[in-house]
Amino acid sequence: MEDELENYSTVYSKISNSSLSLPISSHLIVRMLHGAEEDIIGKIEIPSGIAKKYGRKNLLAVKVEGDSMNKVILDGMIAVVNTDDTEVQNGNVYAVIINGYANTLKKIFQYPDHIRFEPDSYNPAHKHFIYKDDPDIGIKIVGKLVYMAQDLG
Repeated sequence: MEDELENYSTVYSKISNSSLSLPISSHLIVRMLHGAEEDIIGKIEIPSGIAKKYGRKNLLAVKVEGDSMNKVILDGMIAVVNTDDTEVQNGNVYAVIINGYANTLKKIFQYPDHIRFEPDSYNPAHKHFIYKDDPDIGIKIVGKLVYMAQDLG
């Protein structure tokens, strides 16, 4: 029995120590997607399996601010998005930049003539919003939410 516990401990230690560090950004901005580092507020350790599955270079970690998605991810948590997954599948959660600076993390529904951003919140003040196809409104899908974490320190 003691040998089994020791083996389990060794395996668990290898699994729990297998992680990768990602920088955490405080906001999504277009400049950041091209290597700007002025918004880096820290680092997060993510399981190496996440990096293997999506590719480390495709992962972006952002601190969540607000309660518009608090049924899915809480204020202050870290959202990790896969920047290689930008083709909207209705109902999934994506990080988005609107007009180059406004950013959001929402469930998205895309239609031929518009896109709808849907909050998932216990706060009834949050409502969905819609953008019709308009060349004056720039919408950049940054990536799909693939991992989230909370700093408990």
